[in-house]
Amino acid sequence: MEHYISPNEIDVEILEKKDLEVPDNVEASDYYRHYESRLIASRIRELVSDGAFEYGDFALLFRSTKSIDIYERALREYDIPYYNISGRGFFQSQEIIDIMNALKAISNRYDTISTIGFLRSPMVGLSDKGIYWLLRYGEDSILEAMDIDILYIDKVDRDNIARAKEILNKFMIKKSLHGIHRLTKELIDQTYYKETLLLQRGGKQAAANLYKFMDIARDFDNSIAGSLEDFIDYIDSLENTDESQAKIETEDADVVKIMTIHKSKGLQFPVVIVPQMSRRFNYQQPYALLGKDRGIGIRYDDKAILYNELKEDLLQRENEENQRILYVAMTRAKERLMIGNQGNIMGFKAMIKGLIDMEQVDIIEDIKEQDVSKRSVKSFQEDLLKPKTLKWKASPLARQIPGYNRRSFSNFSISQYMEFRQCRRRFFMKYYKRLPFHGIKMDRDMKGELVGSKGLDPITRGNIVHKFCEYYREGINPKELIGNVVKSFGIDYSTDIMRELNPYIENYLRYYNEDYSHFYVEKEFYLKAGDNYISGVIDRINIKDGKAEILDFKTNRVYNKKHLLNIYEPQLQLYAHAFQQISGIEVKTAKILFLETGDLEGVDISEDELEKNFNNIKNFIQFVIEHSSIEDYEKNMDCESDCKYRVLCNIR
Repeated sequence: MEHYISPNEIDVEILEKKDLEVPDNVEASDYYRHYESRLIASRIRELVSDGAFEYGDFALLFRSTKSIDIYERALREYDIPYYNISGRGFFQSQEIIDIMNALKAISNRYDTISTIGFLRSPMVGLSDKGIYWLLRYGEDSILEAMDIDILYIDKVDRDNIARAKEILNKFMIKKSLHGIHRLTKELIDQTYYKETLLLQRGGKQAAANLYKFMDIARDFDNSIAGSLEDFIDYIDSLENTDESQAKIETEDADVVKIMTIHKSKGLQFPVVIVPQMSRRFNYQQPYALLGKDRGIGIRYDDKAILYNELKEDLLQRENEENQRILYVAMTRAKERLMIGNQGNIMGFKAMIKGLIDMEQVDIIEDIKEQDVSKRSVKSFQEDLLKPKTLKWKASPLARQIPGYNRRSFSNFSISQYMEFRQCRRRFFMKYYKRLPFHGIKMDRDMKGELVGSKGLDPITRGNIVHKFCEYYREGINPKELIGNVVKSFGIDYSTDIMRELNPYIENYLRYYNEDYSHFYVEKEFYLKAGDNYISGVIDRINIKDGKAEILDFKTNRVYNKKHLLNIYEPQLQLYAHAFQQISGIEVKTAKILFLETGDLEGVDISEDELEKNFNNIKNFIQFVIEHSSIEDYEKNMDCESDCKYRVLCNIR
């Protein structure tokens, strides 16, 4: 694109509206920044639309990173792409504020301000009128008012209130049962918050910030593993840091650059914009000043011993430094210099007063409004949704295409290997073809006979018990914890359920202790196996005296313990091998705790056995990669009568 050719070596524009009226109940300095930011965004949009410049020609140079988020918001409002080289503004972005309000409302039912923020956010979308009536009727907490049938609230708001109440109640139970990352992800998923943001202006940036926030939550879980309240305190401590928003553009793209004047040294840009010219200099007034050659100056009451002299020297040096900073900013411009001059005469604005020939500059006063506030979602034309009839007949493949009709595994799990060992045909049905069978697996009694389950199905029971084992610590009431865990699965904690779970919980508590230097629960790992990876989750790792003990909890019916040990031994052997490879810590023992009977059984983790088992796993991976036909996956001759694939398997 050819740039506008000016007769001047450098054009100068002053962006300032004279006699700008400040609305009532608004700080003048805040309103000046707001107006100036929109004036700058409007001017950039206008120059690019006219073909004079491209977005990549512009650079906004700030004296400090404070208040940059106001200018970023203006750029987003005008759909102007930008890249913030200096960073900052992440924790001040609205989507992060919304998520934190939601987490604070979940953490503390009496935090009215945060609950209101959650209700007003796109996560719920409650109107201000609805919030007003909730506050009128909520004596102790706004949550109590959500249970009241308030006549003045319309149907849309009532539906939103019901949904918000359901979400808050559910997550108040879950907050002590899940890590922060999982809690946050479920909250975002269940409120469709990311999808809502993507339909709004600046949605790409907002969604990227959500992903970055979830990364912070994951790091918190991995390094601190604290409570929701600990996480809230942790984020609050970071709010004033220079954490940048998630990057969605690169510095080399056709985007407006945002940076500090200091970082712009040695660079030049076709158009330089210097905002906040009227911002006051931060001259500090301490009670004592130190002069390198003159000594200490002290100000006390009305007396100033050497203080005023040192103060004048300091002000002069700071003035000279500010002049150098302004010189650096203005000399970065190659073709056009734009000065954000909105506000009182102070700071840089006072410094250049009387030095600019106003006859030689353009004054830009008014914001050119762009109709970008709302955009309708485009619908598909109906003819595009109709299937088209092919005018030619499909023909068989002329040649074999590599990878055709072959399942691609991004990684393998130990569960897949264990299924493969028991029955290759079942593995093929379940993992290769992924047939959508969701039958309830039957339990077996102590003799191995199939029995119907009157209470929890085995999978749900196992998940509940494992969740209890994950969250139990000394000092926690086990009855209260198991009750909350059951409720988090959407199941009423009845007397029958309690009786069914009690043996598993009591056997776990019988072996539980914290006499270790470190211990980890539900530790996920990925281990390289040839050109692929094998993954698994270790239930518990205890470390003492520099050596590790691995425990795996099983909730199976123990009808044949020898058979079960044969099934699960490769799993424990992989856990031991993986932990030693990843951590460098020797695994002393690996044991299976059968929670139904309370039996604790060790497995062979000698070096030879671990190596043999790992080679078998690598062979399994290679076999699956190379074989895609059901004929390659023979069925187990000792077929289990409760296998859900049995009927299909026997069809010839």
